[in-house]
Amino acid sequence: VVVIGNADRFDAATSRVVFFDERLTAAAALVAEGAGVAAPERDTGPNPNDLVDITLVVGADLASAYGLLPRG
Repeated sequence: VVVIGNADRFDAATSRVVFFDERLTAAAALVAEGAGVAAPERDTGPNPNDLVDITLVVGADLASAYGLLPRG
């Protein structure tokens, strides 16, 4: 892990793994499996951040499963 940060939004309902480089398909699948989320999504557009190879977006589903959501 090289970079940890916040997303530009905090309203993701569903967690997902996103990657750009086709050569990282297997690694992205391992990240998705380890996090317990659906199959990774390959973004075919330009990578906006050359430091990031694979991104895990933590949505409300995953945060809830780990008890990370505030109690209402």
